[in-house]
Amino acid sequence: MAARPDEAAALGEPKIQKATGLTGRTVLLPSDDAALYEQHLQEFAGEFQSVAPRENVLVQALADNSWRLQRIPALEMALDASGHEQFAEQFADRDPALRCSLIQMHTFLHYEKQLRNLPIQESRLRRHREKDLAELRQLLSTPLPKVSLLTTMGSISNGRCGYPLAAVQDFIKARQASLEERQFPACAAIAA
Repeated sequence: MAARPDEAAALGEPKIQKATGLTGRTVLLPSDDAALYEQHLQEFAGEFQSVAPRENVLVQALADNSWRLQRIPALEMALDASGHEQFAEQFADRDPALRCSLIQMHTFLHYEKQLRNLPIQESRLRRHREKDLAELRQLLSTPLPKVSLLTTMGSISNGRCGYPLAAVQDFIKARQASLEERQFPACAAIAA
């Protein structure tokens, strides 16, 4: 009988980590292409044109969930390929017409827990994505009140705001331009 993980550590055996990158804080695995991931992030940033900090956080979460969702089919194929390689010799003496099915069945039984976990993780990631997307769309569709520039400038002049006036003005201009472009994309294209 195999030792439990805590017993294995006590015996000096290495702890086996099943890092799939579907859970936890790690999104980019050592085997992932960092440049491709960065391009993936830039595509999301370009699509949503977020300006405010909360919008940026949601865009990052959407990109990360999308990255993780794209990993799931590769994990399924890797488990299948591993099983075919691992169990090929076990069924070498069987009829060739049945061999593939036997290997597939044995692979499923051997990796059943991992294969059942993938759709669960996929559903969890999709729920998070939908929740984040709904919140982001709501934020992006809510225009800033016209009074915000005056209120913010008044706060700055009274010393109640910790941001430089130029930075606040740039933020407000970018946010309003972003909203105008989203509401009237044809007008924004003509004006440019």
